[in-house]
Amino acid sequence: SAALDQARPGDIVQVGPGIYLEHIRMRRGVTIRGEGSNVTIITGGDLDTVVRAYGPDIDRSAVLEGVTIIAGRAFTGGGIDIRSGASPTIRANLITANNASSGESYGGGIFISGGSPLITGNVFTRNYSTWGGGAIAVWDGSTAVISNNRFQDNKAGQFGGGINVARSSPTISGNTIIS
Repeated sequence: SAALDQARPGDIVQVGPGIYLEHIRMRRGVTIRGEGSNVTIITGGDLDTVVRAYGPDIDRSAVLEGVTIIAGRAFTGGGIDIRSGASPTIRANLITANNASSGESYGGGIFISGGSPLITGNVFTRNYSTWGGGAIAVWDGSTAVISNNRFQDNKAGQFGGGINVARSSPTISGNTIIS
């Protein structure tokens, strides 16, 4: 977290193998790169959202890749919460066992509100939302690109165990949905 706080646009924050209890905020132009989702694990400890990306200055040059995001819990966006026009790149991660589980909650794995993030090459498993978007909820005019991901065993209490879309026009292509 200290390295991320000091990072500048164009920097790569390399995260080594290990299990890290963190609640991090993405930064403009900074790549957060793990050693691979099988060895670099970032957990929210079932306490809060694991990764946040807020604001239009977070464009696709802000990258999260090569990590496991696990045990995030929040009203929306248990694993990753993308809001206020943020458009980061989320690629080659395992996003698993995250929850949006308070009342009418959305986006257990990822909640997207506005912006045009790129969500590609990830595996989504065992994420849950009480209302919609067990894996991903896309809302509020978002033009997200959701491509080449794998979805398995994600659940929602009402709408879209895999993906829930409301008032948005995402591009969804090349994904594999197992169950």
